[in-house]
Amino acid sequence: MSDSPSVPQRTRFSISISHELDTFPGVMDSKLKDLLANFTSNESWRGKCVEKLQEAVVDNGAQSRVMASLVGEDGVRGVAQNGTTWEAEQVWGVDINTCWEYCGRSKFPMVFNYQEFLARATNYLLPWLALTAQLPYEGGSAKANIMSFCMSLGSPALATYSLMITILNQNWLRRLCESLPKFEDGENQIQNPYTKRMSSARILLEAAQQAPLQISDTDGSLSSLVILEANNSWWNSVEQRLRATKRNVTISLVAQMLVAAGAWVLTVAGSFLASLGDHNEALVLSSSALWTWLVSRQSNSLRYGEVNHQAPQVPVIWGWIAVGTQSSSDTIDDTLSEFVVVRAGQRDNVPPHKTSNQEAFKVLKSLPSEKLPKFFIFNICGDEIQQGPTFNYARVFTWWGAAKATHKTFERVATKYNDRDHLAGQQQAATAASNESRPVASTGAPRVPSTSETRPEQVELQAIRTGPPSNVNAKNILGASRVQSFRMRDLNGTIDQLNQYCGFGSHTRFTRYPSWKEIMEDGDILIRMMVAALVGLLVQWGTTIPAVIIAYLTDVKGVGCRSGSYLVYGIAGTLAFCLLFVSTLFSHAAVLSHNAATVELATRKPPENSGTEEQAEEAARPCPYAGSTIWALLAVSTRMSGQVIAIGNASWIILSSLWELIGFYDSCWCEGTVLSAGEHAWVVLFKQAVDLRERAEGPWAGGVTMSILVCFISWGVFVLLCKDVRER
Repeated sequence: MSDSPSVPQRTRFSISISHELDTFPGVMDSKLKDLLANFTSNESWRGKCVEKLQEAVVDNGAQSRVMASLVGEDGVRGVAQNGTTWEAEQVWGVDINTCWEYCGRSKFPMVFNYQEFLARATNYLLPWLALTAQLPYEGGSAKANIMSFCMSLGSPALATYSLMITILNQNWLRRLCESLPKFEDGENQIQNPYTKRMSSARILLEAAQQAPLQISDTDGSLSSLVILEANNSWWNSVEQRLRATKRNVTISLVAQMLVAAGAWVLTVAGSFLASLGDHNEALVLSSSALWTWLVSRQSNSLRYGEVNHQAPQVPVIWGWIAVGTQSSSDTIDDTLSEFVVVRAGQRDNVPPHKTSNQEAFKVLKSLPSEKLPKFFIFNICGDEIQQGPTFNYARVFTWWGAAKATHKTFERVATKYNDRDHLAGQQQAATAASNESRPVASTGAPRVPSTSETRPEQVELQAIRTGPPSNVNAKNILGASRVQSFRMRDLNGTIDQLNQYCGFGSHTRFTRYPSWKEIMEDGDILIRMMVAALVGLLVQWGTTIPAVIIAYLTDVKGVGCRSGSYLVYGIAGTLAFCLLFVSTLFSHAAVLSHNAATVELATRKPPENSGTEEQAEEAARPCPYAGSTIWALLAVSTRMSGQVIAIGNASWIILSSLWELIGFYDSCWCEGTVLSAGEHAWVVLFKQAVDLRERAEGPWAGGVTMSILVCFISWGVFVLLCKDVRER
């Protein structure tokens, strides 16, 4: 921060003081020289500034000018106006004009203390930077990983939102899966095979939050995967593979977290015990408070169905691990394409066949850009098609649509299986075959079967009409007979039969972008988004405000370079989050509008007559893509603006921390908080840490306490939201 002082003429007040002080030259010289000598130093900017004042007094005879500029506590002017009556303890510093005149950057450069730089960088900055390496990336490319780093560091609110919405989505999906019929028949306690299979599908869906997932029923892929018994091995293999490839706790993770958290705790404790009130220690402490968001987010979430019984307070990195992110960007895609599936045949005489080309669940690494609206060269889907947990914020709607469609499919099949519904055409064929194979007596009448030959349906009918024996439960008889007569392997038919059993019509198509009507009818998804956004803002400002408090109330109170830079970081991080949040809404609206326009354009009929009137009427109709273009413009502009702000903010917080460590903020403009005080600014020069201890105790304790309090509030929010899952 460069100083450009333009020293004004002395006021009448200053001239009158100087005249009065000149009547006591001996006393004044002695007191002033002793004061300056006690605080002269070459190791800090303040000591160097006092040295410049001492040179002005001794060599240039500026004692009157310096005396007139002395200020007391809170910048009170005129503390030495009574000549011999002032005491050194009453003097705190000098006014801003005197500081600019003798201590501006043009007078001497920055004072860099190499030992202090190494100590503070080691304790406050480097551990946090090292810990960012443990943030979840898995973007699939260096560019995506760099963007993930910048977006997480540039907007802690966005990073927390992505983590929180992932946790809430997992909890919602688990509750949704519990609505499926768990057992086949009441007291039979035989698990419904399709409900069990849905648990494997849930593992896949939870993991797929970090990737753009596409669901399709091309050639009966989805219905075959859901219904056919032969695909049990595929579901089991996918579940086991995704559990094995999830990110686990490593030695490097534990070491980095212990170093970062331990260094911060020990340094804070040392600051209060040995350096309470020290100016430089306070400002470095406030700078480090901005980084505590890395360990302020906690999660009691589950990882793929496993309850986390470890310590309840889990930091952000640990929170992502508890959520269950994959260790690589390609694990989901590789898992879906690695195992062999069985697909139903097209016709009755075509048996099911094995194939490695599974089309039901696909990770979209790229989208056909020619089919999507663009704004210049930018795809409106944006971060929705970008892999990586950081970009989960952009997949809220598309993931919800995929999870909802998968659950509904399993729900239909599980319910029909419990009701013993056969595939279309199979029940009539089974009944006819049974009648044809029934033995006939010589008289031509059907032979009455013996008890041992009684079919399950007859056992069931007899139990209903006459009641079960006194020592047998009727439900068990009915349930056992039905289970024996109908099994999972009986659901083996053509693609059309399986599709019909799943509830798919002949024109059923799965769309990645659910309509606004579907989203509004659900309602829960919007609530989850709002809760996640509030938690994100809590973490953003819960760590920014303590830093601002410490910097604002240290020494000269007011908004200066340090507290102002922290405010800029918080505001920019919040703005980036808001822009990226609304960009997901605009992107979704743009795709829906584009799809609707495509359908409208396809249904338009060309003019039957070549008359100019009909052609003119057709040409006058508005372009159906006009609305989608507007939405695309909004989506791209908000997303690009948010990303640029996040990148700039990440660079700003790193640069600001470095400036604090190298002494760039040590200047008249920054030390005097000219930004808020203006011409009334002043600089503390004649107080040491022991003198400021009492004043610093409140702001320091308040700032650190608030940072810790954010940790506990975050922990409480996660515990409250995950309470029902832990109980289950």
